Amino acid sequence: MLNDSMISQFDEYIKTTIDEYMEVAQLIQDNQVTPSSVNLALAKYQELNLKLIAGYQRAKIENANKQNEYQQWYDEKFIKARKTLSAELESKKLKISVAEIETLTRVENKDEYYKWKTELSISEYKESFMRRLVEQYKKWDSVLLTISSNMRSELKNLTFENRLDSVIKVASQKVRRSPVSEN
Repeated sequence: MLNDSMISQFDEYIKTTIDEYMEVAQLIQDNQVTPSSVNLALAKYQELNLKLIAGYQRAKIENANKQNEYQQWYDEKFIKARKTLSAELESKKLKISVAEIETLTRVENKDEYYKWKTELSISEYKESFMRRLVEQYKKWDSVLLTISSNMRSELKNLTFENRLDSVIKVASQKVRRSPVSEN
């Protein structure tokens, strides 16, 4: 159960993370993609990719640590609930199911339990978000290469057109005179 505070905290995490990596992803300047912006993105690709991978690994570790902390807390509460139920039912010779112990654990510790579940959810969301950023950035590589290839083709065509224009100008400036017959 995510409350507004935790949702805004997660939103801030997303915004900060995107802002951190957005600089290199912004190719369009003044409604144009310039060769310098593509070259900058290509040059910084490896550095940013490593940062994204490191961020993803950090999120995985934080999530694993959060899961371990929760499990330690839950195990302590579970054992306490089992002892409570065992003491109550010892004289009746009834067996206690795991589901009953789990339910009692959640009921007796409901505030802490739902706080933990919320923290675990956010931790998982952060890890998932970073994984998606890494996956998306893998695709960015091919986008950059395609744009770069397109720009090279355009520049070659412009160079060819410029050469062709200059050849045509030179040819039109030369006036061919037919030889005059001297008869």
